[in-house]
Amino acid sequence: VRSLYALMDILPNSCGIIVANQGVSCFCAKLLAITYIDVSEECIKALHRLSSSNPVPVLKGGGLVAVLTYMAFFDTAIQRRAAEAAANMCRGVPADAFQVVSDGMNNLTGLLLNDDSLVKGGAVLAFLQLSESWYGSEKLLSILNKSGCIENLVSIISSYDFEIVN
Repeated sequence: VRSLYALMDILPNSCGIIVANQGVSCFCAKLLAITYIDVSEECIKALHRLSSSNPVPVLKGGGLVAVLTYMAFFDTAIQRRAAEAAANMCRGVPADAFQVVSDGMNNLTGLLLNDDSLVKGGAVLAFLQLSESWYGSEKLLSILNKSGCIENLVSIISSYDFEIVN
């Protein structure tokens, strides 16, 4: 895990090669079977890096569920990375990835209740990007309604004081 992450750091172009050669499933498997917290943190960092340039393959490879499942066990900095990775994966989501997003919807909705504003902001961005990806889709509306995120989003929006700029 560490060597692949270091490779991505040294050679940013290697991200596509890692994705094409089942790197995402390797990181997801290690992250979902936490043995050592530092290895799991490296997996989140790696999935975050991969999701910035390859969001759909990381999403389809199970990245969304992987980064969100045990998020509460990590410190705030890693939680922020996981939320940002989730937002990355929600960018440009094709219709055939509906089930993958649906599987992670409850965890993503839970981020809207996080105390950290940057984690919460990552979740809001994820929902914004999902709505842009699936504009007009009844399927999206259905899972958004079932997940309870609409109420949480309205609550977040209504709790902020906005200043109107002239």
